Amino acid sequence: MCLSIPHKIIKINKTKATVQCGKKSHILDIRLVPDVRVGDYVLNENQFAICEVPKKEAIETLRFFSMPKVKSPIPKVKKLRVAIAGLTSCEGCSFAILDLGAEFIGAVDHFDLGDFHLIMNEKKNKKYDITFVDGSPLTKENIKTIKELRRRSKFLIALGACAVNGVIPNIKNYIDKEKAVRYQYPRTHDSVYNPNILPIRRFVHVDCEIAGCPIDARDFLAVINSLREGITPKLLENPVCYECQMNGNECLLQKGEPCLGPVIRGGCNAVCLNSKFYCKGCRGVLPGYDTRQLEKQILKLISRKQLNHILQIYGIQEQWYNAQK
Repeated sequence: MCLSIPHKIIKINKTKATVQCGKKSHILDIRLVPDVRVGDYVLNENQFAICEVPKKEAIETLRFFSMPKVKSPIPKVKKLRVAIAGLTSCEGCSFAILDLGAEFIGAVDHFDLGDFHLIMNEKKNKKYDITFVDGSPLTKENIKTIKELRRRSKFLIALGACAVNGVIPNIKNYIDKEKAVRYQYPRTHDSVYNPNILPIRRFVHVDCEIAGCPIDARDFLAVINSLREGITPKLLENPVCYECQMNGNECLLQKGEPCLGPVIRGGCNAVCLNSKFYCKGCRGVLPGYDTRQLEKQILKLISRKQLNHILQIYGIQEQWYNAQK
């Protein structure tokens, strides 16, 4: 729908009319409104008069647009600049944000969206109020990038389990890395950068972490809307078990499966358990939760080696054992 200002007809020549709007005049095609006369008011759409406007209504509209501009008593708020950057990952968390569709567009409309690695790349050295970082710092270039983003950002957010925990590449930390790299790169292994995989908080200060593999995009909306209101974001601190029970699911731990749900941060709506898959902890261990009691129960079902394998999938083995100290 377009906003059109009434134009007054001052001259008619067959199918053309000279119209006036303010101090300017131009020619319109009037074949769509053949009964108009000089002095009538019409609306203009792409040089066509598309409809006639009652004279009283037209005069009131023109009076409104000619009113002197009054400065609003409400100060104009500068939009916060936001970036969504990517390191090494499958980019699933960034796609989860795009999958919001109209909700994403509506949310970022309140911000000045700068760099979004899936859509556009801005010139370097831009400063941001908020930066979301998706992915793990696996390479030297990644590490350089995250340090540079930290320098240019007031508020930095780790986006997804890769950024928060390291996830799949983190498994490399628990094997013989040198043996693995020789197997994978038999000819060039001496020149391959082969560090331990660490979350981005081990390289720079992180102001907020949104876990999940992929994230629940509602967490993204909650965080970005909180920051817009000047509120420090705080994510849900209930365990996955809470949501699982609210959804009426059968307890897989009681059925003999090694579910980590009792100590894992919720907010995912127990999506895996809704599909009868036990929780493997992609959102990380809840702060303050002791994992020892659950571990005793799980070790009655599987071996220590099998438990460690589950903990390594999403990079939470260190969190799991630190929670027991």
